[in-house]
Amino acid sequence: MTDTTISTIELPAPVKMKKEEFNDEARKLVSVLRMLECSEVEDNSLVRWEVEDRGSDVFLVHPTVLRPLAPRAGVSARSSIVAEIEIDDLEEEACGIDDAVFTTTTSVSEWAFSIVYSETWCVPVLYFHVQNSDGSTMSRSEMLNLIEYTDSASASWDFISEEEHPVTGVPSLFLHPCQTAARMELLQSSTLYQESSKHELKLLCWMAMVFPALKFRISPRQYALLNAKVKIT
Repeated sequence: MTDTTISTIELPAPVKMKKEEFNDEARKLVSVLRMLECSEVEDNSLVRWEVEDRGSDVFLVHPTVLRPLAPRAGVSARSSIVAEIEIDDLEEEACGIDDAVFTTTTSVSEWAFSIVYSETWCVPVLYFHVQNSDGSTMSRSEMLNLIEYTDSASASWDFISEEEHPVTGVPSLFLHPCQTAARMELLQSSTLYQESSKHELKLLCWMAMVFPALKFRISPRQYALLNAKVKIT
């Protein structure tokens, strides 16, 4: 269950990232992700990030992802989850997935993601835009329903808010930075993280913590694979 009750939190020093650190980690993470084989890419994961460099503004973007709105009667949950793949991978040769996947759902939503460094909070922030299959923008309330958000409407604004994308200017939803701070504080307080953090990317740790809030993930297996690749780069 997503922790959505935190309204404000003062960022402790260990949680913060400098802008230069974010830029460096973003580039390194993308190079590591490109090392993944198709067999290592799991369902429902976001691992196709690319760096966009606009002068002093460096941010990460991900190919649009299709997510089923509702599986047809009799379709297994596995088939429904498999439909959550990138639009760029619709060709039959892409990681062995063919067009038959999309016959398992009645309709889909289209998710576009980016990760931008917040100079105010000194942490990464996940921005996203969701469209229905007819091209119309999905409302914030519809999106909250899709990810099965259950807390109060007032609390939801401390979880997911709306504003113009700080780089592109496109109206977007974003995971509120206080959630990032809370999750990173929890992560960095763990003994396991303190013992292994010298060989890990903060940005990858952050992704593993925040993606589940939107029903995406980096699984423990995939996280271990990526960290193994980090160590050899």
